[in-house]
Amino acid sequence: MSEYVCVANNGIPPDESWTVKLHVTFEPIVIPQATVVEARSGSLVRLVCNVEAWPRAHVTWSLDDIELFDSNKYSTEQAVAEKYKSVHVLEIKEVGKDQFGLYRCVASNDYGKHFADIRLIESPQQSNGVLLTE
Repeated sequence: MSEYVCVANNGIPPDESWTVKLHVTFEPIVIPQATVVEARSGSLVRLVCNVEAWPRAHVTWSLDDIELFDSNKYSTEQAVAEKYKSVHVLEIKEVGKDQFGLYRCVASNDYGKHFADIRLIESPQQSNGVLLTE
C-alpha cells in the first residue's frame, strides 16, 4: 500500500505525471502483546492488541463473552501506528476478583473478523517471609 507516481517524458516539455494511491484491502489480523497477563487485586492493568487491517477495523473487547464498554472499571484507547496498523488498549482501572478471566479483542471490517484472547490471572501474593511448620 503506497502512493505511486507515473511520469511520462517524450523529450518535449512539459512532462506529464499522475499519482495513484494503492490500497490493498484485507481482513483484520489481531496479535496480542501478551497472551497471559498477571496482576494483583487493586492494581491497574493494560491489555494490548495490535491490529492490522484495511480498511481499518472496528475493535471491541469482552470478558468471558460479555462485551465491555468505557465505564468506571474499564477504558479503551486506540492509536494508529501506520496506515493499516493500530494499537488497541483495554485499561482495567482497579482489578477486582471478578475481573480475572479470559479477555477477547475482536477486530472486524468489511472483509472479515479476527480475534485474540488474553488471560488475566491473579499474581501470587508475596509472602511476608514467615514459614510455619509443624
